Amino acid sequence: MEIGNEVPERLVMADESAVNLLTTYRLNGWSYKGIKLIDFGRTIDTRQFPRGQQFVADWPTDARDCREMREGAPWTYQPDYFGLAGIVYCMLYGKYFEENSIVQHAGQYQLSVSFKRYWQVDLWTELFDLLLNPTLVRPDGQLPLCAELGSIRGKFEYWLQHNDRGIRASLQGLLKKIAIAGEAS
Repeated sequence: MEIGNEVPERLVMADESAVNLLTTYRLNGWSYKGIKLIDFGRTIDTRQFPRGQQFVADWPTDARDCREMREGAPWTYQPDYFGLAGIVYCMLYGKYFEENSIVQHAGQYQLSVSFKRYWQVDLWTELFDLLLNPTLVRPDGQLPLCAELGSIRGKFEYWLQHNDRGIRASLQGLLKKIAIAGEAS
């Protein structure tokens, strides 16, 4: 679909190389596949504020808001990390965060549910540890954590490239369905 001379950005990227999924990814094909996350809620253009500017939520919050917002504490990037954790949680478990989805243990927040043993527990644990406890990642607590997220993404990419175990067919099928649906719209 074109609007005037503009081609709108796609929320799901899936090029025709879905047939060669893992081979393409080994050749830097990651930039051609993915999901673009967008938010239709509140946003802040942080470029309009000094680096390190903190904010406080003055609106009603719920279980889908980060701890800082719910407690009235200052925050910077915490809502972004918590929101990403919520999206991944929903994709893994098929439901949204609830009050009891996250627990505090030994000063850190973690999921209250276990990962299935075939879900690469170490990778998912590392991701959720970062997303739910972003200010504990670095000794100085500074955010954002772009390099750390990039490192975890690299570990997931490596795992996908080196562990076929039937995922290739599943991912190829899903990408084909998404690509066909995208072409139809």
